[in-house]
Amino acid sequence: MGAREPQRSRVVLYGLLVAVNAALFLLLEAGARLYVSAQVGPRALLYGTGWHRSQQPADETPPPPAAGPESARFHRYTVGAYRQGVPDKSGSYAKYHPNEIKTLRDHETGETFPVRINSQGFRGDDFAREKAPGVVRVLTLGASSTFGYGSRDRETYPALLEEILNERSAGAPRFEVINFGVPHAISDNLVAMFVAEGIPLAPDVVTLYAGVNDSAIVEEDPGWLGRLWNGLRGRLLIAEFADHLIRPFRDASEHLWSEAYAEHRSRVFIDNVETLFAACQERGIRFIVATQQAKSVMVPPAQMKGFSYAEEADLVRRSLADPTLRRAPQAPGERLTPAVIRASRRRSFWIHNRLMRDLRSWAARRDVTLVDVIEILDADRDLLLSWVHLHPDANRRVADAFATRILERPVDPVRTARPPPAQGS
Repeated sequence: MGAREPQRSRVVLYGLLVAVNAALFLLLEAGARLYVSAQVGPRALLYGTGWHRSQQPADETPPPPAAGPESARFHRYTVGAYRQGVPDKSGSYAKYHPNEIKTLRDHETGETFPVRINSQGFRGDDFAREKAPGVVRVLTLGASSTFGYGSRDRETYPALLEEILNERSAGAPRFEVINFGVPHAISDNLVAMFVAEGIPLAPDVVTLYAGVNDSAIVEEDPGWLGRLWNGLRGRLLIAEFADHLIRPFRDASEHLWSEAYAEHRSRVFIDNVETLFAACQERGIRFIVATQQAKSVMVPPAQMKGFSYAEEADLVRRSLADPTLRRAPQAPGERLTPAVIRASRRRSFWIHNRLMRDLRSWAARRDVTLVDVIEILDADRDLLLSWVHLHPDANRRVADAFATRILERPVDPVRTARPPPAQGS
């Protein structure tokens, strides 16, 4: 009897330890959800459930598991997955739940501000699905730069584009610009979203500003432990936080980059651009593409102004040939961090350079209007708030350039949109 008492006491003690740790874990998770919901909106309280993200099947094909759940602020999709890249095969896309107010943070001041999600689950004002007679409808396809990450509702380039077009046309015709940008979308998702929701809106003009997400490379977690960790990240917000903390200290392996792989990613991207163009051409919709300004993490922010995209591409090219060349000389007192020197961002930028070069060639070959945003912002790349997100001043320049090209020739409003062609036709 006396021997059983210590054993029973140990069982009770271990049980209490497990209960206390479980309670602490639940408190941490609840605290994380409350904090993030205060930052980005109450939908974060439902993180890891089917009510957190509005997943949209584009056809009868079930959404692929690789699409995954979104993170606290973004729609995760398959951005950076090394083995991604089958043209027009995503079968699904994600957008926001309709009629919500999200929250973003000003990159310069840190101030938070509201972001309006309309009744269709996109950013911006509400719009009627049936286009009004005589209205020229412009659809802007893209990801976070088009969505306007870091910009207020009236500072995104789609919002400014509508303002500029109507000012220049003096209301005859009246232009309506719909922001079809969703953070973290890759070109596969853009094709699926355009076929499912863009074509029925009968746009007269479709613009495309994308590329970075198709060029991103992220190391995949191998084996069952990696799959388990990814599963936890998709359901527990503290696991997602932990991943964001440790990811900058992990460098993608060398096998994640080669010239052949860059060519593969570019081919997938251009094939999806071709799919969008063909869908527009079939319906008499004018299609306009744009190069996308971006940067690697090799050049310090203080040196970005006047440091051109081509110069950075050359710096990245030389660094890939010489692994000891990790970045340009840093500013006095600046501390190097693993996030700054990690090679995956350099390789992603080199792939992006390939995508943009091939996009220019494709547009010239297809006689498609191209807005060269790389050239437009090249002298002022300090207006990039991150590797790709745009300062409001940059948004206005992009909007102005799109408006100029749209107004180069009269646009005859498309009255109706034909349904997408049947599968296999």
